[in-house]
Amino acid sequence: MCKKTVIINRAVPGSGKTSITRCIVNSLSEAGYSCGIHSTDEFFMEKGRYCFDIRKLNGFHQQNLKNFQDDVARGVDVVICDNTNLLPWQAAPY
Repeated sequence: MCKKTVIINRAVPGSGKTSITRCIVNSLSEAGYSCGIHSTDEFFMEKGRYCFDIRKLNGFHQQNLKNFQDDVARGVDVVICDNTNLLPWQAAPY
């Protein structure tokens, strides 16, 4: 059985989480690893613009976690959670 890796990338907004995640994924993909990136912010993207709606936040977090768990279950080599998750309880489900 192969070991799989999970990365929980958490930091304040605007600190470069997504940029670092892209660098990690680009390097790993070039080396032949499968990767899954899971960012709740992506659910707020509409036609290339970030359109935050607090009413959708909880549902989007739940969908992001489900997608993350699905990648882990499928055996994706490296599964990344790219969310702010500043408090431990926010990252704990991942």
